[in-house]
Amino acid sequence: MAHAQPTLGPELIDLMEQRIYAHAVGRYTSVRDYARLSDRQRTLIRNDHADAVQMLTQLLSSGNFARHHNQVRTAYKGQFLSPSPDDPHYDQFAEAGIRSLLEAERHLHDLAAGVASGAESPAIAPSNVVPFPDLPAIDHEKPDNSFRTLADSYLAEHKRAWSGRTYEKYAAHLKFWTTQLGADRDIGSIRKQDIRDIRNALGILPAHWQHRYPDQPLAEACKAAREAATEPMSPGAANAYITSLSSFFGWLVKQDFVSENPTKNLKFRDTVRGADKRSAYSVEQLQAIFNAPLYRGMASAYHWKKPGDLVQKDYRYWVPLIALYTGMRLGEILRLTPDSLRAENGIPYFRIGKAKTSAGIRNMPVHDRLVSLGLLDHVAATPKDERLFGGVSERAFSKFYKRLTGSVGIDDSKLVFHSFRHTFADALRQADIDTGLIKALMGHADQGVTAIYGNGYSLASLHKAVQSIEYELTH
Repeated sequence: MAHAQPTLGPELIDLMEQRIYAHAVGRYTSVRDYARLSDRQRTLIRNDHADAVQMLTQLLSSGNFARHHNQVRTAYKGQFLSPSPDDPHYDQFAEAGIRSLLEAERHLHDLAAGVASGAESPAIAPSNVVPFPDLPAIDHEKPDNSFRTLADSYLAEHKRAWSGRTYEKYAAHLKFWTTQLGADRDIGSIRKQDIRDIRNALGILPAHWQHRYPDQPLAEACKAAREAATEPMSPGAANAYITSLSSFFGWLVKQDFVSENPTKNLKFRDTVRGADKRSAYSVEQLQAIFNAPLYRGMASAYHWKKPGDLVQKDYRYWVPLIALYTGMRLGEILRLTPDSLRAENGIPYFRIGKAKTSAGIRNMPVHDRLVSLGLLDHVAATPKDERLFGGVSERAFSKFYKRLTGSVGIDDSKLVFHSFRHTFADALRQADIDTGLIKALMGHADQGVTAIYGNGYSLASLHKAVQSIEYELTH
């Protein structure tokens, strides 16, 4: 029978804090004898609790509890209250729960450091924890550690940090694993052999197998693939499923839901070298792309594959050209805003301020060819609060680009939008540009001694390197 949410007041908050405190401390002291830890164990455990104290202190100081709702849920795990961000008293509930966890972690840190004993804190003694009036005592039933529940928590916690495309990839992969391993299965019951069996099935299935065998169980899809003698998906594609699951289990280990990651050493061996997975464009292929009606004149914005008189310099026109002359990633180009374009000593450049690594944050000079084609005018005409190429997503543009290359007879699976980066890098090498400069322009980390002692290359040096690039094009 569901119980009504109790009226929030000082007494309730005080009692709630005691119960959460007791639950948090008891979770560790019931399985760990802090008085008999070795010096190494003591150091490791103390550091873990110190990290938790720091994190919870920052969370408490921020006051932004809704953004960290998973931590609030952790505080109330095992309690009968489940505060929702929509609750008018949510912040008070959340603050009380986080504060209780913080005090528990501080006490556990002191236990590990040997400066406190389990009896020193009256709040944690079970006899001091008074039951809430007119409500049942805490039911210490096993928490919901089902695969689906924890996968949902993992995705929710990372959604803000990931790009939309990354989130969709992980969500799709974890949906697959949820189906195959069992949505309601306890996470602790999953073994390496369970994952290996599914991994072996992935080694049989073709690319886009969900579309070929919709609604078919995995075993039946594998049987159909064998009978049709279809080519299996690439090792890289199969490994993407395993990588997503491995990242999820890595998070579970950090959250103490499991003790080890069962996905280790299960990836397929990929015999294709990284440099061979994507090819650079040849001169003939570049000419085919940039002599397409999109650049020479199309019938209309809709009939862009048919020759005509219209040249419309929108995102379809500019994005491939920018990639060709800068080597920038698709996501980097689509995130550009008018503020991204800057100038120094007469040199226009794009400031790339968001990247996967610190090396990716860089200044990219604008090639003179882009200037002569009118890119700076396009930037100037874009409202300050908008992106240069509207709200087009990476997925949408990738689909368009595949249609563009297909329309000019390019159907090699190794030739994709990312091939522009390889083409740009090859052009720099052909111009005898220093390897360090190439890495700086590409946003790759330089592992050499100069990376340790230097402050990077000047904008003038980067600009000179970019201007050295020449393509045999007449767009």
